[in-house]
Amino acid sequence: VQDWKLGLAAIALYPVQAWLIPKLQRQVNALGKERVQTVRRLNERIGEAVTGAHEIHANDTSQYELSDFSSRLGKIFDIRYEIYKKKFLIKFVNNFLALLTPFFFYSIGGWLVIRGDMTVGSLIAVLGAYKDVSAPWKMLLGYYQRKEDARIKYEQLIEKFELNDLLEEEKLVADPDEAPLKGELVAANTSLAEDDGLKVIDGASMRVDLPSHFAVVGPPGGGKGEFSQLIARLLSPTGGKVALNQTDLSDLPEANTGRQISYAGQTPYIFAGSIRDNLLYGLKHRRLQEAVYEGSEVSNRERQINEAKITG
Repeated sequence: VQDWKLGLAAIALYPVQAWLIPKLQRQVNALGKERVQTVRRLNERIGEAVTGAHEIHANDTSQYELSDFSSRLGKIFDIRYEIYKKKFLIKFVNNFLALLTPFFFYSIGGWLVIRGDMTVGSLIAVLGAYKDVSAPWKMLLGYYQRKEDARIKYEQLIEKFELNDLLEEEKLVADPDEAPLKGELVAANTSLAEDDGLKVIDGASMRVDLPSHFAVVGPPGGGKGEFSQLIARLLSPTGGKVALNQTDLSDLPEANTGRQISYAGQTPYIFAGSIRDNLLYGLKHRRLQEAVYEGSEVSNRERQINEAKITG
């Protein structure tokens, strides 16, 4: 005969696990984020050492750099060690609480059976029910831990490659405005800062009537290349704005700025192909003909489109 009181006693420690395990898992998540960031800084440091290897040997700083790498690797080891300790603590808590309930049933329940306050059938029934619930509960906790580990890795990966100044999709695919860009192009108190806060451009201003041809000149490292890219809408200013007839240049679709504003930088890129292809590259805005699929190609194309939609 099953007793509802014994049923409540069987699940009494589950709320404790549901409260305690996420708190411990958040500590593991924080350590996981710290580990990823530390590894990234180590990778950047290695890149610096490879690029400036001649400076290291010229100034006899090899031992200093090696000690720095050793310190960084030691920090990564300490973080991973803390992660494993937290994970094993979570596993210990899960196993301890999972075995604590049967221990109470066998000890206290056995004592009540001997006194005659409980029947053997009730005790066996609640132990069987607890055994059936325990396995799915362990699977649920394991799934939660794997999900959290995957979430942290995914968030760190997205954070690494996500850029705040990416051009909006609607501006990339928008049709061009046939009206030519004419009027007054004004850059008012524009500034451009790098990720570390260092300002490449600080308070630069200009005013020019369009259409016209002009060049931005200045000393090396003075920001002339970055300022030219701001005017061509290849970079977005972190302060101030670049406007055409009171309209912010960043609000215009790329079909307008890319076709009507020509930009020649200090280091132009030559694409693989012929000289003719590179000279006429600025005319290749859209495909002139739609792709035509026939026979089995139609089903293959539909399958590719469906897979692309599923994967986002």
